[in-house]
Amino acid sequence: MASEKTQKSYGATETADGTIKYDTMFYGVAISDWVQNVHHIQAVKHGWVCYPLAEGSFGFDNLAHSISLLLEKTKDIKACTKDDLDKLADLVHQGWVRNYVYWRDNKPWVSSRIYHTPHNSLGDTRRNKCALTSYCDLDADEKDKDIIIASAVLELLGICSL
Repeated sequence: MASEKTQKSYGATETADGTIKYDTMFYGVAISDWVQNVHHIQAVKHGWVCYPLAEGSFGFDNLAHSISLLLEKTKDIKACTKDDLDKLADLVHQGWVRNYVYWRDNKPWVSSRIYHTPHNSLGDTRRNKCALTSYCDLDADEKDKDIIIASAVLELLGICSL
């Protein structure tokens, strides 16, 4: 499902914080492909025009962290159902928080040209509040973003589709 049209890579091979290599495999699929496939599903559900995410971008690293954490922490993901979406979405949120705080506080695009400057400045009130809020206390719109990502992973594994 990953698009044949790809964004120019600046040479990044891992998330800016160095914790996830883009070629890390989950269920026989590299995290870089998971990111593009989940992004595609996310774009369709939101009605966005879908352009592939560039490796070394904030958005790419967000999905890499969220998907990796979800797949690492869910021991028996193939037994998950729609009833497990809140638990899975919580992991998605935790991954996003980890990445957001790193990018906001460390500005990797300043110290390394292989990371892209974020399209929107980091450190805004809404995202800072989300980073300090546990998943269960997020408002419905913010939770929905995490649920869409979690459901996309389940869909790609052939488990269920929302």
